[in-house]
Amino acid sequence: MHLKSPAKINLYLHLFGKRMDGYHALETFFCPINFYDEIRLEQQDLREESQLLLADKVNPEPDFIENNIILKTIRAFDRAFGTKSSFKISLKKNIPIQAGLGGGSSNAASMLLFLAEHHQKSDQKEKLIEIGASLGADVPGFLFNGPSIARGLGEKLEKAPTLPDYTILLVNPRIPISTPHLFRQLSYPLIDKNTPSLSLPTVNFDIICHELKNDLELKAIEICPPLSDLLDSIRKQQGCFLARLSGSGATCYGLFHTDKEAQKAEKAINEQHPTYWTRQAKALGEKK
Repeated sequence: MHLKSPAKINLYLHLFGKRMDGYHALETFFCPINFYDEIRLEQQDLREESQLLLADKVNPEPDFIENNIILKTIRAFDRAFGTKSSFKISLKKNIPIQAGLGGGSSNAASMLLFLAEHHQKSDQKEKLIEIGASLGADVPGFLFNGPSIARGLGEKLEKAPTLPDYTILLVNPRIPISTPHLFRQLSYPLIDKNTPSLSLPTVNFDIICHELKNDLELKAIEICPPLSDLLDSIRKQQGCFLARLSGSGATCYGLFHTDKEAQKAEKAINEQHPTYWTRQAKALGEKK
């Protein structure tokens, strides 16, 4: 079995404040994109524990394997449903780690969806979202079919329109940013609502581009100063009409109307920052 596990960008991310449970209430436009990790699964004897191997890595870090979210997902699913699962798993990591693109959360969601189908639990959508939310704030967004507006901690979802056929240029300075560390640096006031809303009358891309932003951007720049110059570099590229941080970073992106504009921009960014990672992508819509 071969699973494709997509990345995402956040078109905006608004923080309302800190909830009474210590977590931050947010609202974000969650946009999956056509850039993927790859997961290959081979069923094995149920008496054996699931095993994870990293494709293309002979000696991966033991902590990465032991704490990998895919193995945690299998254990969480089996606990929740009383099932037994055992797989030999090969993970090809194309999505940078700790990059604001949701790679680990996407791996978890892809595994949850596979296990639900494998064990005939696909109709248990609310329970799957509950399991996903326990694994990470972005996991429910990847369980949703297509782009969504996510609220609360990311677990309250509603359908959002598909992004027009823009080309997305992703740029990462190869500096990881820990999401928990970044959130610990924030000083938002306490609020009494767990799931507040911006109450936008409609999701308008003009409003997203000109009136909304990623509220994590300034703190991410404080933690990783090169992001300031990187965002300026992307913003100055011909044809770029939006440059923004994705999630907690450190990946930034630019939106372009055409592939040609994005290709020229990628070439220019590579010349300015030869050590940076770049990739072009498109937004994913609802699966039919």
